[in-house]
Amino acid sequence: MEKIPTAFISYSWDSQEHQVWVTSLVNILRENVVEATLDVFETQTGTVNLNQMMIRNIKDNDFTIIIMTPKYAQKADEFQGGVGFETSLLISCIQENPNKIIPVLRSKDRKSAIPFYLNGYHYIDFSDDANFDEKVRELLHRLHGVDLIEKAPLGSKPDLKPKSIGELIAPKTDDFDDLIPNLIEHTDMDKNRFMKESFVQIRDGLLQIMDRTKQQNTNFDFDFENLTSKKALLRGYVNGQQKYAVKLWLGSGFGSREETINLSYGNHVSESDNSMNEFISCEVAKDKSLLLKMNMNMFGNRAANTSYEIVREIWSEITHWLN
Repeated sequence: MEKIPTAFISYSWDSQEHQVWVTSLVNILRENVVEATLDVFETQTGTVNLNQMMIRNIKDNDFTIIIMTPKYAQKADEFQGGVGFETSLLISCIQENPNKIIPVLRSKDRKSAIPFYLNGYHYIDFSDDANFDEKVRELLHRLHGVDLIEKAPLGSKPDLKPKSIGELIAPKTDDFDDLIPNLIEHTDMDKNRFMKESFVQIRDGLLQIMDRTKQQNTNFDFDFENLTSKKALLRGYVNGQQKYAVKLWLGSGFGSREETINLSYGNHVSESDNSMNEFISCEVAKDKSLLLKMNMNMFGNRAANTSYEIVREIWSEITHWLN
């Protein structure tokens, strides 16, 4: 069973509004499978030794989230009250294991809001409430140990060779670049690999935009099925009612040896792979780069020729069915 991350929130009682903000953040974390807590959750149920409570929570929880404001920084820098006591514990903690500490900035006055011992450390910037949802997601990625940005795997080492003295003193030939022909020829294998990569990018792009739509619309939900490694089915719901379905699959059609990405969509889609509303093929541009081509023009823009552009075209059409 996957371990549930735990977190203790260190903050100052700046105002009633700030107290509500901190409590709301903790409850959002708990709703997203983070065992988060703060002092009022413990003091409301009984008599608590506050110093022992702070020591135990900072010591035993996976993370301590520090909500930085000017008042918090002042108390931390002067070792005042509960914030000062926590600071004495956190200074030692950040020296031994800085990954255990997650600074969160909740003030536009950055200079006065960061305690002296946290200067230079990365923080999650919650100073603009308009970006609250985005920053909560960043915090959840950190707590659950999931990369926020996809990191490409290491490739093979390039063939690097030192230049000879002759190459260093050779005359420039930049003016001849336009005379050099591009003789690259793409094989069927090149094109099929490109289409497989594009299929995954389009599938994952639709998943991402549907997930973001769900985050911003409580009455929207979706199902996703990876039917095979080359076929996926997505269903969208509004108020529990199915509004559309999109099936996309990778296959060769029309007697060609090359792979195509095929789409079938509507409120209901056929189980047969012989029925489609759009198919996307591979074409070679003048500069010999590989591009995608939407052939049936069921969506608005036949000029869309990258995975990103095609995801936008598909989703623009889907949104008509959601309203």
